Amino acid sequence: MKQTSFYLNLNKNRRLYPPIKYPLTHLLDYQNIQQRLLKQPTYVKHFKYTFLLLLLFILITTIFFRIHIYVYNSFFGPFHQNLDEFIEHIDDFENGQSWFKRIEYIQLELGENNIQNPMNSYDNIKRYSDPFTRRNHIATYKKVKNTYIYVKLPARTQTNFHAHLPFHFSSYSIRTLKCIVKNLQSNPETTSKILVEKSEYVKYINEEYAKNSTLFNMLVLTKCGILIGYLYRPIYEKAFIRNREHKFYTNDIAFDAQRRYCSFYPLLLSSFIFLWLFLKALIYLLIYLSNIIRYKIFYKYGINLFPLNLSSNVIDELYLLNIEGLPHQQLLGLDELIQQSQHKFNNQLFIIENNFEQLCVVLLKKKLYENSYFENDLSPFVICPVTDIRKIVQYQGICYGEDSSWIPWPFETTDEQDYSEWLHEQLMEISEHYKEQ
Repeated sequence: MKQTSFYLNLNKNRRLYPPIKYPLTHLLDYQNIQQRLLKQPTYVKHFKYTFLLLLLFILITTIFFRIHIYVYNSFFGPFHQNLDEFIEHIDDFENGQSWFKRIEYIQLELGENNIQNPMNSYDNIKRYSDPFTRRNHIATYKKVKNTYIYVKLPARTQTNFHAHLPFHFSSYSIRTLKCIVKNLQSNPETTSKILVEKSEYVKYINEEYAKNSTLFNMLVLTKCGILIGYLYRPIYEKAFIRNREHKFYTNDIAFDAQRRYCSFYPLLLSSFIFLWLFLKALIYLLIYLSNIIRYKIFYKYGINLFPLNLSSNVIDELYLLNIEGLPHQQLLGLDELIQQSQHKFNNQLFIIENNFEQLCVVLLKKKLYENSYFENDLSPFVICPVTDIRKIVQYQGICYGEDSSWIPWPFETTDEQDYSEWLHEQLMEISEHYKEQ
């Protein structure tokens, strides 16, 4: 039978079900609390192991994969840099930036016509997906006039050529914004007369970019010197000019505007693992602290409570009472029947009668009103309908059922305390069925 949560120590329930009248109910509540407290070291151990895994994950990803750099730049970048700032950034890149915190993902403002275009298209430095056959042009390298670096631009077949890049146009100077408008419009002078404030330029450019990102990237990016990407060394890349290979040297630096700064899926996977370990550790810690606070502070005063959860064994025993209601209601009914019973021996053996005038024998593993801990899956009491009893033996217990199973005495029986003799005599007096049996 399905059980619902029953909070025994609510202020209301404490008055309705005092321990003196409902000792078995309070015993099971005591067991329930002790079982929770016994699990506390397990929660602490799980928290420690999960927290250590979290620290190990952070350490490995930080040292070997620089995940903290990727996270910082991905969430807060791209960082805007004009030409002078970019030159300083190149110097920092060559000399080595901070390992813990550094800017990599940047938005450039190089200025109008500051990216060199060779007079002859055959002089373009190109990269191919297949360097042996030189098929599938994927990137072109161009030099920046005022620096000694290459700019790696995507070919038309690449995603970034058509992508709507995350430009912060409000960071650009009015001169660059005018350059963008000039290259977008067939009649830029008319547009310039309409646009006066910088905010108007930014709004207009954002609207145009949203309409056609491919056309915008093709007309504006290299001509006005606005790019988004990161610095790297292209020494191991194969590139070609006409019929010969272009040689990159160890001190060459390139600005990659062809690909995303950081792949979305590794970042997503790392974030998922981090959050999973963090939340798991947090849950174990909160369960531990919650149990301690609720038991040591609130539980004893009936302010905040643990639900009374009954094990399947207890529920199975209560089912034999043939009392209507949910399991916790049957438990309360058992307590009431024990209190009403006129047949009890040594506060461990009782004969009760339910509302249908059916007799049952109740055996307690410990004396009534004695708070002792039992394993959570065991029941502190055993119930046997009198109609099932076949015979009662002093040292073996109660034989019951069609298969003549045995219920051993859950307590020590001696000649001075002969439970079997007392139970036999009582049932002979009050049960016609037992007398016939």
